[in-house]
Amino acid sequence: MTLPPTSVPRARHDAVPARRIFALDGLRGLAVTAVVAFHLFPQQIPGGYLGVDLFFVLSGYFITGSLLNRRASGKPVLKVFWLKRARRILPPLLLMLPVALLLAALVGGAAGSRLLPQSLSALSFSSNWWYAISGQGYFDTAEPPLLQHLWSLGVEEQFYLLWPILFIALAALPRRRWRVLLTASMGLLSAGLLTFFALNGHSDRGYFGSDSHSFGLFFGAAAAFLGQWLNPRLAPWLRSSAVLILLLPLGYLLISLSERSWWAFRGGIPLVTLISALLIVLLSTDRGLGARLLSISPLHWLAQRSYGIYLWHWPLTVLCHQLIGSSVPWATASVVIPLTLLASSLSWKYLEQPLIASGYRTAWRRCQEVWRQRPERRWQLISGLTAIGMIGSLASVATLLSPQQTELQASISQGQQAIAQQSQLPAAPPSSQPATPPSGKPPAPASSKPRPVSGTEILAIGDSVMLASAPQLLSGFPGIDINAQVGRQMWDLPALLQQLKQSKALRPVLLVGLGSNGDFSPTVLEDAQRILGPERRLVLITPSGPRDWIPQARDKIKDFGLAHPAVKIARWDEVRAQVTDFASDGIHPGQQGATIYVSCIQAALRQN
Repeated sequence: MTLPPTSVPRARHDAVPARRIFALDGLRGLAVTAVVAFHLFPQQIPGGYLGVDLFFVLSGYFITGSLLNRRASGKPVLKVFWLKRARRILPPLLLMLPVALLLAALVGGAAGSRLLPQSLSALSFSSNWWYAISGQGYFDTAEPPLLQHLWSLGVEEQFYLLWPILFIALAALPRRRWRVLLTASMGLLSAGLLTFFALNGHSDRGYFGSDSHSFGLFFGAAAAFLGQWLNPRLAPWLRSSAVLILLLPLGYLLISLSERSWWAFRGGIPLVTLISALLIVLLSTDRGLGARLLSISPLHWLAQRSYGIYLWHWPLTVLCHQLIGSSVPWATASVVIPLTLLASSLSWKYLEQPLIASGYRTAWRRCQEVWRQRPERRWQLISGLTAIGMIGSLASVATLLSPQQTELQASISQGQQAIAQQSQLPAAPPSSQPATPPSGKPPAPASSKPRPVSGTEILAIGDSVMLASAPQLLSGFPGIDINAQVGRQMWDLPALLQQLKQSKALRPVLLVGLGSNGDFSPTVLEDAQRILGPERRLVLITPSGPRDWIPQARDKIKDFGLAHPAVKIARWDEVRAQVTDFASDGIHPGQQGATIYVSCIQAALRQN
C-alpha cells in the first residue's frame, strides 16, 4: 500500500521507468475498491479480498523499481530505503491507531475486546503472526478483530526488511533472466506453502503467514526485473491487446473467487498475483485502451488515498457492525464509506502528502518557525499537541483495560476445555453393536420404541457452533467423542473421515454439525456416506443463522435426508425461534440455546 516512486533520473539500462504510471495507479484504486467492497458486501463481492494480493504485487514492483533506480544512480540503497518506508507507513498508522482504539473502547462489546495484543502486534508489524497463532481466521465473520486488516501491513513490512538485502545479491548477478527466475522461484515456493497448509487443514496459517503469503510481493519484484527485458520486444498492438485480455480474468476473479472455493487456496490466489504481475509489466509502457481506462481520474484519486482508505475502512466497519449489526450491509456502507473517504482525505492532505514531499525534519522546522514567528498560531500547535496527547493517553488506558476475550470466545473456550477434560477421563468402551447391521437393514425393534443411542456410540464432527454447545453435548450424551474446530467447512469432512477410519476412530453413529461457514457440493455428503459404509448411522444437523450461504447448505442437507431415508436430520434451523441467547452473530447459541441444540439432536436420534 505504498505510493509509486516520484521522479528519479534514469541512469543505466537496468533501471525501471521513474515517471508516474497512471494506469498502475488505476490498479491500486481498483485494489482498494475491491477490498472495501468485500468487507462491506462479502456475499455480493466474494472475491474482493484478492485486492490485498493485488496490493502486494504492486508493492513488490514499485519497491524493486525504486531499489533499481537508486542502484542505477549510484545512491545508497538500504538506509535510505528503510527511512523512506518508515516515513510513508508510520504517520498514518500512528494517527489511526489511537482514534480506532478509543472509539472501540467507547462502543464496547466484541469490538472493544482483545485490544492490547492487537495494538502491540500492529506496532511491531507482526499482526499476521498473532492472528495465525490466535486462531482468528481472516474469513471468520462472527466477531472479527478491530485491527485484523493490519495483518497485510505485517507481511509487507517483514518483506521490506528482508528484500533489500536479497535485492543486493540478486542485482549483482550478471544476467537479468537469472534475477527473474530466482525471484519468481521464491514466489512459487511461497505459493506452494499456501497450498501445503490448505491441504493439511491449516488455511488460516497459510493465509496469514509471511512465508506462505509473500508470493505476490515476489512476483511483483520479478515483474520489475522482467519489464525492461520484455517490453522492448513486444509490438505496441500486441502489448495493448494482452492488457485487455488479462484485465478480463483479473476483474472476474476479483469479483467472484470466493475463499470458500476449493481452488482458492490451491492455486487460485497465486494465479491472481501472476496475472497481476504480467499485467503490471505490460501497463508500465502501454498506451492502449486498457491503460487509458485504468488512468481515469477517480481511480487515480482513490490510489493517492489508498493507504488511508485501507487503514480506516476496516475499524469503522467493525464498529458499525457492533452498533447496527451486519445483517443490513447497505446501512453499514452508508456510514462507513463517507467516513472513510473523509478520514483518508484529511490524512492525505495534512499528514501524508506534506511528509512525502518534505520529510520529518522539514515538518519539524516549519513547526518551530510557526512557534517563533507567528505567535497568533501557537494556540493551534498547543491545541493539536494536547488533543493528540489526550487521545493517545485515553486510548492507552482503554487498551490496557479491554477484555482479552469476547463472550463468544469465552463460550468456545469453555467448550474446548470441557472436551479436553473429557478426553483426560478414563474412556468408556464404545458400544460394539453397530447402529445398522452390515446388511444395511435396521434390526427389527424389540418394541415399538427404538433403542436409545448412548454417547459412547457417537462421534460428533462440527465447527464452532458445536464447540459452543460442547458442555451440553457432553452432559446430554455421556461418553460422546467431539471433534470440533473453529472455521471447519463441510468439504473438509471426507478427508477427515478417511483419516479417522484409518485410525479406527469411527463409531457406530456419526453426528455432523457443519455448514455454518460456507456452502458445499452435495457430493461431499455422498463421499462421507460411502466412507462410513452401511454399518454406521449418519445424523446431519442443519445449519442456522443470518448468512447468505446457510439456506443453500441447509436445503442440501434436507434434500440429502429425503434421498437417503436411513440418514437422520436434526432440524436445528426449525427450533432457533426458541433460542433467546444467540451471540451477536446470530449463529452461536448460549447455554439456553445449546440445551435446545442437544434436544434437537436427541429428537433426531429417536426417529425410526
